[in-house]
Amino acid sequence: MDAWPADTPKFLSGTRRTVECLTGDQSSHYWLEMRKGKTTSTKIASVCQGRNWNKTREEILNPRDISHISFVARGKEDEQKGVDYLLHTLRSQGAHAEAYSIGLVIHPEYEFIAASPDRLLRVNEDWCLAEIKNWYLTAKQQSLADIRYLDKSRSLKKSHSHYYQIQTALMVSGMRKCYFVVHGQDSTIEAIEYNEAFCKQIPEKTRTFYETMLKPLGW
Repeated sequence: MDAWPADTPKFLSGTRRTVECLTGDQSSHYWLEMRKGKTTSTKIASVCQGRNWNKTREEILNPRDISHISFVARGKEDEQKGVDYLLHTLRSQGAHAEAYSIGLVIHPEYEFIAASPDRLLRVNEDWCLAEIKNWYLTAKQQSLADIRYLDKSRSLKKSHSHYYQIQTALMVSGMRKCYFVVHGQDSTIEAIEYNEAFCKQIPEKTRTFYETMLKPLGW
């Protein structure tokens, strides 16, 4: 379901809503152009953990359309299955839940930070986000217990890039919760709350990266 209701969150208004609408197709030229010079949520862990800033800069300045790569295409095709699993689970618990596609969201203050959440959710009267990760059976991955970014209790590890990705998406959108769905032969859902203390590091470290690696190049 993609038609937004009238009372969408405040971050989807004015210019920010225009950018979001025009970046819904993540293989489009406009989506790639709008990402240039911005540290998106998938790159935040590399920046905050100080890993190979030169490589990260190159990826930011030259974003590639990877939608044609087989495993990426498969994951995108199966993304809706994870969304459907989440909606079915929430509805079975008595909630009224709907999901909406969403494009690139830029931080209102730090314009060099952005995120592309998988879905915007409305659960009863509350707005939140959803992030979907698909997993597939392989020789080394037979169950959820084998997925490296989950701990023994099936929670997302806070040191993993996926956690940075989710917290950045919450920070730029102003949302307070993101449903993290790991979907495959077995599936799990974790409601991850906005971690204000964790997110305090993101603007400071990303600004240092921006001013050191991007601003001298005219961004």
